[in-house]
Amino acid sequence: HYKHYYMLIVQEQNYNRDEVISNIVKRMDTMLKTPESILCTQYEELNKDNDHLYFIAKGKCRVEIKDKFIERSETYVIPKILEPGDHFGEISMLYHCKRSASVSVERSYYLTCAKISRVNYNNR
Repeated sequence: HYKHYYMLIVQEQNYNRDEVISNIVKRMDTMLKTPESILCTQYEELNKDNDHLYFIAKGKCRVEIKDKFIERSETYVIPKILEPGDHFGEISMLYHCKRSASVSVERSYYLTCAKISRVNYNNR
C-alpha cells in the first residue's frame, strides 16, 4: 500500500519521514465538491486530469464497486463510506491502472479534500 511506498522512499533517499510527508503535502491541491458529485468512476482510464490520490478533510464519500461476477449486472456493492481522515485513489495512482471503484460525495454532504496527481507525487 501507499504507506509501504512512503517507507521505501524514506529508506532509498535517506529522508527524514517528516520531510517526505511535508514535501508531498506542499504539492497537494485543495478541492471542494457538492453533494452527489462523482470523483472517480470504476474502470476509468487514467490521464493527466484524473490521476489523483485523494485525502478527505471534511464530508463523506460513498464507494461503489460493480459486481463483475454477474454478467450485465447493474448491481453495486457499497463496501464503505469514507470519512475525514480516509483516502482513496492510491491503487490507480501508484500502479497507473484503471480505477477499481467509483467514488462520489455522499448525499447531503459537501466535500473538502486534498488531492495530489501522479506527476506531483513522483516529483521529489
